[in-house]
Amino acid sequence: PQISSLAQIMLDPHYRTLRGFQTLVEKEWCSFGHKFGHRLGHGNLVQPGEVSPVFMQFADAVYQMLRQFPSNFEFTDTLLEAMVAQTRACRFGSFLFNRECER
Repeated sequence: PQISSLAQIMLDPHYRTLRGFQTLVEKEWCSFGHKFGHRLGHGNLVQPGEVSPVFMQFADAVYQMLRQFPSNFEFTDTLLEAMVAQTRACRFGSFLFNRECER
């Protein structure tokens, strides 16, 4: 979902709005089935080889685009920082589990 999400942000201005970005993360990452639990290392049954910062890389790539073209985005880096912080805080089920049915 990383490449397709970035392509959609670049090609469709809707995904550079706050509502559009929320929809994109929900659609491409949460509903698509990104394994947040395994990739972020949540829980004690995670295999070391499954931990990978794919979502963090996506957030960083969006941050780089945001820094280069700030007037093209409706949101700021504060949203990205809060989103990344919440993936590590384990407060919301959206970024906690591996499948939509677990959320």
